Amino acid sequence: CISSAASDVYKRQVDKLTEQGITVLMATHDMDYAYAWADEIVLMKDGKVLCQGAPEAVCRETEKLKETNLEEPALLRLFDRLKARKIIEATGKAPRTWKELEQLIG
Repeated sequence: CISSAASDVYKRQVDKLTEQGITVLMATHDMDYAYAWADEIVLMKDGKVLCQGAPEAVCRETEKLKETNLEEPALLRLFDRLKARKIIEATGKAPRTWKELEQLIG
């Protein structure tokens, strides 16, 4: 485990690389970070691909996430609850960042 400060430094470095057009391939169990950051997610178990695709699509595969001891990102869980309670009306793709969710709430 790395500290929050070290994690922030790491994330800034990854952002710098991608801004330079460098492709970054990352392995992580942090689904919140993967959902917000990745263009594509590959969910694997025992060296085999369970599913692959856009972040929202893969992160909605709750049964496959459970198979790998992962959870749907907190942002998606909250977004779905807010929609179910009609606190927000959202169409289209789910927000990828907390700031985007905040903008939907108003």
